[in-house]
Amino acid sequence: GTVGHMFDQSAVFVFPGDDEDAILEILMMADVDVSDVEVEDGMISVFAPHTEFFKVKTALTEAMPEINFEIENITFVPQTMTKVTGEDVAVFDKFIAALEDCDDVQNVYHNAEIEE
Repeated sequence: GTVGHMFDQSAVFVFPGDDEDAILEILMMADVDVSDVEVEDGMISVFAPHTEFFKVKTALTEAMPEINFEIENITFVPQTMTKVTGEDVAVFDKFIAALEDCDDVQNVYHNAEIEE
């Protein structure tokens, strides 16, 4: 929790699609507070305050009953990213692997942007 101030708790939904304007309109019509809607590689990502999780899910499933969420959870999203390059990538990967191997660690969140 020592760097918790560097992350925002957000509701994140990812699903197939390519029309971010239509999704934004659906959410606005349902009076849902949305932080961001992005499209990348045929997938739409919706970011909203964690308190809006149920409202986002309800609005999207009512408007598109066939929707299939790839991701639907509340997570920590970094406010800024830090680039990790060169030899530091291997060190970072080793560090993350060590954390994930620890039985006391449930989730690992980071702001590393890996550049190989």
